[in-house]
Amino acid sequence: MALVVKDRVKETATTTGTGAVTLGGAVTGFESFSSALANSDTTYYAISHRSADEWEVGLGTYNAGVLTRTTILESSNSDSAVSFTAGTKDVFITLPADKAVYLDANDALSTGNIVTTGYIRGPASFTIDPAAHGDDTGTLIVAGNLQVDGTTTTVNSTNLSVSDLNITVAEGAANAGAANGAGLTVDGANATFTYDSSNDRWAMNKSLATDLVGNVTGTVSSISNHDTGDLAEGSNLYYTQARFNTAFTAKSTSDLSEGSNLYFTSGRFDTDFSAKSTTNLTEGTNLYYTQGRFNTAFTAKSTSDLSEGTNLYYTSTRANTDFDTRLATKSTTNLSEGTNLYYTQARFDSAFTSKSTTNLSEGTNLYYTDSRFNTAFSSKSTTNLSEGTNLYYTQARFNSAFTAKSTSDLSEGTNLYYTTARTNSAIDARVTTSYVTNLLSGSLDADTLEGDDKATILATAEASALALSIALG
Repeated sequence: MALVVKDRVKETATTTGTGAVTLGGAVTGFESFSSALANSDTTYYAISHRSADEWEVGLGTYNAGVLTRTTILESSNSDSAVSFTAGTKDVFITLPADKAVYLDANDALSTGNIVTTGYIRGPASFTIDPAAHGDDTGTLIVAGNLQVDGTTTTVNSTNLSVSDLNITVAEGAANAGAANGAGLTVDGANATFTYDSSNDRWAMNKSLATDLVGNVTGTVSSISNHDTGDLAEGSNLYYTQARFNTAFTAKSTSDLSEGSNLYFTSGRFDTDFSAKSTTNLTEGTNLYYTQGRFNTAFTAKSTSDLSEGTNLYYTSTRANTDFDTRLATKSTTNLSEGTNLYYTQARFDSAFTSKSTTNLSEGTNLYYTDSRFNTAFSSKSTTNLSEGTNLYYTQARFNSAFTAKSTSDLSEGTNLYYTTARTNSAIDARVTTSYVTNLLSGSLDADTLEGDDKATILATAEASALALSIALG
């Protein structure tokens, strides 16, 4: 299980209530949760109702197309779980504001625990400053071993407290010569306490004022600077191996007070023996049991070395009879699920939502292509289409529709609509006073008639007279 945050992962859902959300497929232009998460992964999610004021942000656990709302961070229900009503919701992966890491107005980063699998890197001078900040106080705790890789380690604190019983310097030195000069230097006093490898001893450049125990070389000033090698033997006899052996042969444990080496008693033996096991004994002729020894001995054995008990020996007849009898009562229900997973509707739905026709081999149902459509369309006409709301053209339908129309339904083109004003204007333009005078006197000449023949003149005159009659009332 891992916490995963991914970009552009969004699906729809129609789940209602406060329970787990069943995801319904990726929104166009986005990826599905199954493409970004494995089962049991956690992620930060947001759910938004498309047609209601219902929303929720939280930490969820994904499993087989279902998102469990594990922890609610913010919501339209006072930051508690929202009981979603019916309708479509958008469910997507997000980075909540509560979990975002950002710089404040002073370019400072404020966050909780930091977990990283890589480096924490800073500038050439990198400061870690526990509170209170800026006054060199507070405590920096390293919960584990501390390794400082560099040239110089400087400690500016007032008090240095080290719990280790032994401090190692010149660590990794190949030999004494490589450790020559290792020790302690007191800055300002030019006082040193260093190792002298040539003489295999400590060297100090300052006097030492203390009580000493052991041999001292150099100038001596009192008997305290001598040993028994400098004194004649008196009543206090020198220790020799012979004197010790002579005195020791006259002694037994009865002459010794019981110290940390206790006297042997049966009670003490019995008490100590009860706390022991074969682990505390050196192996003799009775060999200890080990897996290797058992395996070696076991490989030399077979069922021939065992008497037949309730576990009967295997025979083909027994195996076939028992297997056939037991197999007849079994099904896949009796088998533990292994790498070949059982078929479930949820597993099929989860796998199917990530597929499209791109994942299917083309069979008798051919894929749609522009080329195939164009080829099929070029061989068709309206004869191949069922009549819908757009009716086919027929003479009867045209005639029926045409009889219901008038010039009022037509836009005016070069053939102008008839109006009284247009008629009067035309008459006024042709029937002038001179035209009427000449018409009545019968003295119209060719110029006056504009070259028209007799029939045209008579028709025009008749029309003009009628128009004049109408005009004059």
